[in-house]
Amino acid sequence: MDNYAHVHNSYLNALAETGILGFLLVCVITIFFSLKYINLYRKTGSIFPLILSLAWIVYSLVGFFETNFDTAVLNLTLYFFMGVFEGEIKGRV
Repeated sequence: MDNYAHVHNSYLNALAETGILGFLLVCVITIFFSLKYINLYRKTGSIFPLILSLAWIVYSLVGFFETNFDTAVLNLTLYFFMGVFEGEIKGRV
């Protein structure tokens, strides 16, 4: 019988699986993208960076109650929209 279970917290799971370095990397990435899109919203006034920053914040808050960093549907959707937005920014410059 397999007795495998996971911690229902993405941050504790990252800490247990990757150690302090991986945990800090997850926290830095989360804070970086949240602040990046909030600052872009303030600078441009466009609604899309605000939606992305709120998506990152909600994604991060849900991580306290369930391990969601390895959920492909959430990751692919969020990263797809981040890529579209980054491409739009690069196209404007």
